[in-house]
Amino acid sequence: MSSDDTVPADRSEPAVALRRTLQAVAAATPTPDRSAELLAALDERTAVAPAERPGADPAAADHSDGPLSPVATEDSRRRPGAGRWLLVAAGVLVVVASAVAVSRRGSEGETGVVNQPAEVPATGWFLPGREWKITSVQTDFLDVGELGACPCTLWAAGRTGTEPAVIDVIESAPGDGPSGDNREQVDVGGRPGEVGGIEWIGVEGMEALQVVSEGRQLTIFVRAVDRAQALVLADAWLDRTDAGDRVDVDALPLPDGFQRTADVAKSGTLEHVLIIRAEEATTGDEVEYQLVPTGYNRLALLSADTLQIDRGVFETTGVEPGTGPYVARVGGPVDILAGQSFFGESIEPLPRPALKRFVDSLHEVSTQDWREALAGAEGEVDPDVLVAPSLFDPPLTDR
Repeated sequence: MSSDDTVPADRSEPAVALRRTLQAVAAATPTPDRSAELLAALDERTAVAPAERPGADPAAADHSDGPLSPVATEDSRRRPGAGRWLLVAAGVLVVVASAVAVSRRGSEGETGVVNQPAEVPATGWFLPGREWKITSVQTDFLDVGELGACPCTLWAAGRTGTEPAVIDVIESAPGDGPSGDNREQVDVGGRPGEVGGIEWIGVEGMEALQVVSEGRQLTIFVRAVDRAQALVLADAWLDRTDAGDRVDVDALPLPDGFQRTADVAKSGTLEHVLIIRAEEATTGDEVEYQLVPTGYNRLALLSADTLQIDRGVFETTGVEPGTGPYVARVGGPVDILAGQSFFGESIEPLPRPALKRFVDSLHEVSTQDWREALAGAEGEVDPDVLVAPSLFDPPLTDR
């Protein structure tokens, strides 16, 4: 080695700086401590022997050089350590940037890293907590039935509280009207309509307004809402549809304090509702819950005794005679209704607090997890729910 190729006396200073940087990053960043591994790699990359570290005997240092970088400059050929220090410094910048990126993935205002769970695909499959096992899954076709025939548009609006005020809207092809007494003829912006009370499991304060115009039928259910407001709403809706325009639901005249679900268009093809039974492993308690693409279970809003609204998703609780308490969540991608026996089979109803805890435990899962959960069911499982890739795909619906 010539005198020009000798290692500078201050070579240890960058090592000290890099070592301190790595140690600071390890201390400040809530990631697994890899400082020892990184420092060992640093020593190997730069050929810094232990004797060269601060406080060691310089005479004991081994200054043998490794191969030069292919892009070494004239200056780096005279000082072979310089090219390596540039590479190591760049590596440290990468380490620091990575540490900062990891740190920023944590929740704002919290210390440490909060690992965000991977997002589950929107499958529409909902399972309860681990203490519950699925015992059967049955299905049935759904349509708006006596209220009309799809293609149709569905949406609802309401005001949160313990005395819910609700508006439920269905625009469909003409069909039979809601059953009830004391039907009255009304004028809806020059269009003939019919309004009156409806038969609904003893719940008072509900009416249905129905108007047929330009080959379309508009049915509006209201609860604790003045009839005049229903007429104004229907007139505004029909003014748009009769003109061939799309209805801007945000611009409709809703009562003060009302929030709404998104409007949902349904095709003419019928969809399935899934009726799922589950059993609690330790107590033997049973519960039944329904899953269906959003829209069909909004009528549960009309008999609810509480209503909470969060970003367009309505959660209601109520009691249906002969069935017991129920909890419903409507307005998201999937309507969930728990506590009612769809096929009329006897089941001991859960108390409302237990039913609410059950609904809170429901979580969307992958198709693989869904099929694995159903594989252990002791009762009937409709084959369609095992082959459909999601609740929104054939053979459960046809889009």
